[in-house]
Amino acid sequence: MTAHVSDGFPLDWRGSLHRTPESDLIIAGSVLLILFALLNSSYVNPNSLAQVLVGSAFIGVITLGQAWLLLTGEFDLSVGSVAAFSSVVGALAMRSTDSALLGVAVCLAVGAAFGALNAFTVLILGLPSFIATIGTGFIAAGLAVFITNGDPVYPLPAALTDLGLAAPLGLSLGVFIFLILGAALNFLSRNTRLGRESIAVGGEPTTARIAGIRVLQRKTIAFLMCSSLAALAGMVQVAAQGTAVPQLGTNAELASVAAAVVGGVSIFGGSGSITGAICGVLFLKILTTGLASTGVSTSWQTFSVGIVLIIAIALDVARRRRKGLS
Repeated sequence: MTAHVSDGFPLDWRGSLHRTPESDLIIAGSVLLILFALLNSSYVNPNSLAQVLVGSAFIGVITLGQAWLLLTGEFDLSVGSVAAFSSVVGALAMRSTDSALLGVAVCLAVGAAFGALNAFTVLILGLPSFIATIGTGFIAAGLAVFITNGDPVYPLPAALTDLGLAAPLGLSLGVFIFLILGAALNFLSRNTRLGRESIAVGGEPTTARIAGIRVLQRKTIAFLMCSSLAALAGMVQVAAQGTAVPQLGTNAELASVAAAVVGGVSIFGGSGSITGAICGVLFLKILTTGLASTGVSTSWQTFSVGIVLIIAIALDVARRRRKGLS
């Protein structure tokens, strides 16, 4: 029976208030905080919570791009290597010219170039994004080691490192970049034609094409955004560390996919939100740092992330089956 509506709310409102992945994660994250506080009272304090945000900034910025790309039905397993290569190229440019601004511009340009390469191999050559981006990831990782001989790049301009070391409100510059970009991309995804069409492309690409949506263009923009944000994340990390290392971004590709999927972004595309991806980043950081505060080894922290990811994918598949999508 169809529920009637009164004063803007269904009469059967108890059954209509569906939980969302975001609300589930907020509840689960709160439970984790309470649990870790009981196990280690020093974990839940303003300084510790600030460090959760600071520690989330690098992978958080990468996850924003990964989540947008996932919404279009593709994903990028080169983001960690692209972050490393883009940032070392940018750092070398800075060291040669002593211009932080030029170095950042070079870094972002290299990231965008890899986004274009990924888009070409996937959308024009027709390779699966899983295979294509693994390949470009190897290319970026190899080039990062080649141009640096595996050595860190330093010193860097004081204008960059001073920004990287700044800590307004006890937080880092990376945290503000992460949160501001997250808010902007969330607005774009929900309130603009670009966002709505990108999600439509991920959900039903054939239907989207028939409706006149430029599928190729929307996916190309998503690839460019993903790699550019990976490059930006790399430069933010370089600023904080005061040096660029070719090993930066190891496992960032898997961590970014995990955070987005845990946040409710469908691995199959067309479903989820940027807000959910942000929640996913913070939830996983709370989980790993909380386990560390109780003395759990790194290997078991990684194990726990794997379990959470499997559960998230299982829930995603179950949601799709309920909707008749698989």
